[in-house]
Amino acid sequence: MPRYFFDIISDAGTSHDHQGREFTCPDGAKRQGELFAIDLRFAPDAEGRTGDKVSVCDARGTVLFSIPVPGDV
Repeated sequence: MPRYFFDIISDAGTSHDHQGREFTCPDGAKRQGELFAIDLRFAPDAEGRTGDKVSVCDARGTVLFSIPVPGDV
């Protein structure tokens, strides 16, 4: 099963996901990345996360999806 990695990109730098998760298809990884982005939006330290994004990559490091962290609602 393919492994996908979820890096968090911010103005301060990149937090790399070195473990990753397995999904049967890229769409499953995209949905997981969207959930991570929502979680970041509502994290206790979420203030100032405007412009941050979750980068979903394959095992080769190719960025498949770039998901922005939602802004204020």
